[in-house]
Amino acid sequence: MKKVTINGVSIDGNYGCETDQYEPFEGDVFDPETDEKVRGKMYKKVKKPLYPELVGINKADGFKENAIFFDLDYLEPSVVQADMAFNEIAPLLWMKAGSKGRVIQHGKKYDISENYAVLFNYRYIGAFTREVQKKPEVKTLFIVTDHDARYRDMCAAFPDRNVTQLYESYLRSFEISSEG
Repeated sequence: MKKVTINGVSIDGNYGCETDQYEPFEGDVFDPETDEKVRGKMYKKVKKPLYPELVGINKADGFKENAIFFDLDYLEPSVVQADMAFNEIAPLLWMKAGSKGRVIQHGKKYDISENYAVLFNYRYIGAFTREVQKKPEVKTLFIVTDHDARYRDMCAAFPDRNVTQLYESYLRSFEISSEG
């Protein structure tokens, strides 16, 4: 079955986006001033995909992607300070970590997704560290603590990862400065 747009136009091709490119080659030409044969580098125009990794995806098949829509709401500072707003800021952490995989929700200990992790309770630092070390694909770590020394320890333990401190009230991590 041929796939068509809503206007009935056939959907052909792939997502490689062919563009004109120039490939060098050696060749003989005649110098227009001296009429002598000269060997040199010349260029021929060829069509090549701008995105070779997308050549195998037909436009008619589309991408296997999903969209997530988020609402931007005002959070009462008292709710955030009472440690009741993590799930509301969780999409921000997910976006900061690259918007891949699942969104981590609040937990008692820690949670590790496909590319980021959150340590909710510092008592579980040993288990958290061991689990994260087993997963090199996890590049972003969020540490919930008000203690700067604990945060620095995590930065030292994971120098190849992006470690971010989330203050226990969460609010300090997302404050917008009102000073000019």
